[in-house]
Amino acid sequence: EGCGALMWAVGRGDDELVEPGQGRATATAAMLRDKSGGSVPSEDSPLVPAKEGGEDDQEPRVQQKSSSDMLVKIAIFTILGAVLIGISTTFELSHEHPKATEALAGTEHLVLVGAPAPVSFFAYPDKASWLAPTDCEVSTLATPGEDIDGALDALVAAVGAAGEPALVEAAETPAPEDGPLDGLLVGQLLARHMPKDAIVVDDGATNGLGAYLLTERAPRHDWLALTGGAIGQGIPAALGAAIACPDRKVINLEADGSAMYTLQGLWSLAREKTDTVTILFNNRSYAILNIELERVGAGEPNARTLSMLDLSNPDLDFTALARGMGVKASRASTVAEFDAQLAEALATPGPHLIEAMV
Repeated sequence: EGCGALMWAVGRGDDELVEPGQGRATATAAMLRDKSGGSVPSEDSPLVPAKEGGEDDQEPRVQQKSSSDMLVKIAIFTILGAVLIGISTTFELSHEHPKATEALAGTEHLVLVGAPAPVSFFAYPDKASWLAPTDCEVSTLATPGEDIDGALDALVAAVGAAGEPALVEAAETPAPEDGPLDGLLVGQLLARHMPKDAIVVDDGATNGLGAYLLTERAPRHDWLALTGGAIGQGIPAALGAAIACPDRKVINLEADGSAMYTLQGLWSLAREKTDTVTILFNNRSYAILNIELERVGAGEPNARTLSMLDLSNPDLDFTALARGMGVKASRASTVAEFDAQLAEALATPGPHLIEAMV
């Protein structure tokens, strides 16, 4: 939010502020040419994630990963993640401080597109909250709330990269072997069954990353990531998405600890007759808070400390809780059980919850 009120400059001088609008795209294009020694991405190495092309009956496609002749790493941060020009891949910047700073190491220029500059979720002892290199220049192409698609289109035109993006077919995901369920297997099965144009809400905490990585080549979909570590947003965000887009399937990845913040939202999902599937990861623990406890260096936790982050004694029965609020619910402990339940839930309109025991 703090970034939304800022103008930006190419370089570091305050006397070089560029007015919002077309000027930003022109200035960004000039920066790209300067950083790349005059070369810019061509039609074979598109700047932005590709949209599905052709007629409505074409199979969903995703952007083909291709190399670029950029001589410097330039990161363009979007609402959903980041595109690294020079690496040409899309990823979710980790909230984990060491992983995030490692991912951004060597970046010379950040171009923000609908997102604030990357900072860590929390403050840690003896670690800077700013994640990019200290000598990295930062520019804003579009602030949150502005026309992001229009800004990217203007940038593509300004660098002369207009044309049909390189596309590949969405990949088919084979069914994994049966066995105990975990977060990675849930992601693989989600990629296997995800319908075209689904909206995924990610409040899965420690179990959400696998789904993000393994659905990269799934049919075209939108991914609503966790905002600033605000666990508990999944159910209300899924409700909002379902009301805003009633013709699209909404899939909510929900951690058990996160769900306990806003569980009453399941009743609203039922009341509004939403077309939603909540995948609830039940590991009977605030696992993400155990990780954060270690990161802050608060010393060796004792049994009393760990008990405050435990979600057993008594065990939570999310299947019963969901049914009590009018949501059709089931529980899966194995790959085969989850595979069958997910396929049925995605094929059937209305609110569903699958309690995935991981």
